[in-house]
Amino acid sequence: MEQETPKDRITDLSEVLKQVDYLLGNWQCLDGEGLTDEEVNRSLHYIIERIEWTYSKTDEEPSLEVIYKIG
Repeated sequence: MEQETPKDRITDLSEVLKQVDYLLGNWQCLDGEGLTDEEVNRSLHYIIERIEWTYSKTDEEPSLEVIYKIG
């Protein structure tokens, strides 16, 4: 099994920060010059590990938890 080195971790975090900056810098939807759905999804893929959506029979409202890759 390959172990992640601190240098690999820094590279991963640098890529996440790059994608966050990219999303925030291009988040103009109202004028039609922002990112496409595909570009947003591709960038979020680098940031989000998974999304957990739960709603049991006894719950009054659903629960949504976003697990980030840098957590």
